[in-house]
Amino acid sequence: MKHLINELFEKSVPIRWKSIQKEWGSTGWHGEFEINGKKYEIEIVRQIGDRNAPWEIEFYLNRNGVQDISITKTGDANIVFGTVIKGIQQWMQETNPDIFTIGAAEPKRQRVYSMMLDKLLGKEWTIKNYGSTFLATKETEDLEEIYSYDPFENL
Repeated sequence: MKHLINELFEKSVPIRWKSIQKEWGSTGWHGEFEINGKKYEIEIVRQIGDRNAPWEIEFYLNRNGVQDISITKTGDANIVFGTVIKGIQQWMQETNPDIFTIGAAEPKRQRVYSMMLDKLLGKEWTIKNYGSTFLATKETEDLEEIYSYDPFENL
């Protein structure tokens, strides 16, 4: 099974990265890549000035300027997820994050994300599944307050 998971995510294409600052006060990374004529984007952003706020990771298909998180039936899932994993790895090497979230709306995608996070993260990470959102926290001595962070406690 592990061999199949590795094979599923091993193919990727290059990502063009740039830094971004959103008008609502978050900053981060924006990446673009193309597979078979389809344009995909990754955004990894965090609120400025709040070191306890999680980084938020999103990726989507850009359909003529419209963000479409439904990438099913595009025929390129293995390469898309392989590229997203490589992109997240690049971001993690540069920023050394302690906490991030990534969302998955469909149950099938939630299973894929669970496998993807298991492949991507080491044993020092804890992953909590809140249905359509995964919260990943890394064990660190100086950020104990992160472990009590629940982004959904007020919902």
